Amino acid sequence: MDGLDRPVLSALTGDQAAFALGHGDALRYPPEVAPFAALREHTPAAFADLRELVAPRARVALLSPAPLELPDGWEPVGSRWIDQMVCAEP
Repeated sequence: MDGLDRPVLSALTGDQAAFALGHGDALRYPPEVAPFAALREHTPAAFADLRELVAPRARVALLSPAPLELPDGWEPVGSRWIDQMVCAEP
């Protein structure tokens, strides 16, 4: 996994791990810090783990290099493509 492909997961398992709230295959920032969450794998089991970290009716933001298939009980409130720039050489 390239850190740019999964930036939230990379941050929450790297330099910003002190912020991470985790349960199983799900991680998130504390809600008062940022809305971002990440799944180690995009599976129904990982979404079940995320449910343990999210209050009922609360929102979290997930970034993914491809559209996510959401399991029952989750609904998107918005989505959009994000352009990513990389520097091939300094």
